[in-house]
Amino acid sequence: MSSRLLILLAAVLPAVALEGQAPSLPPDINPVTLSRLPPVNRNDLDAEGQRIFDARANNTPGPGPGHISIIQPEGRRGSGHAGPVASGVPRGDQSPMGGRLYQLVVLITAREIDQQYEWSAHEPAGLRAGLEQSVIDVVKFDKAT
Repeated sequence: MSSRLLILLAAVLPAVALEGQAPSLPPDINPVTLSRLPPVNRNDLDAEGQRIFDARANNTPGPGPGHISIIQPEGRRGSGHAGPVASGVPRGDQSPMGGRLYQLVVLITAREIDQQYEWSAHEPAGLRAGLEQSVIDVVKFDKAT
């Protein structure tokens, strides 16, 4: 065999051997939500929580903010947010620290934990909130401040 073929086999065989196996998760991560929070069970909610749960279009447990957003403090329900799914998720324009700083904090967090989904949503939101592209680039490219 040629050395190129051996290198190709060495690169491909580990991937083929692992195909079909679920990646191992840290012990504190729930395999359904991929977070430290368990899936929301309708029966564990109070009457108001069940009403909000039932108003959602999709209650299938899974990763991401959609399902996790049902877990919320009692005081946040029905407080004028964009409906039951987002009623517990704070919005930057309603943050006591202001939208610009809120978006910066979200971007720093997303960059720190390599969360591309959050970054993709909050980079344009940061620009709309008045966060300068130069500030975003410091976080994005891990530049010196």
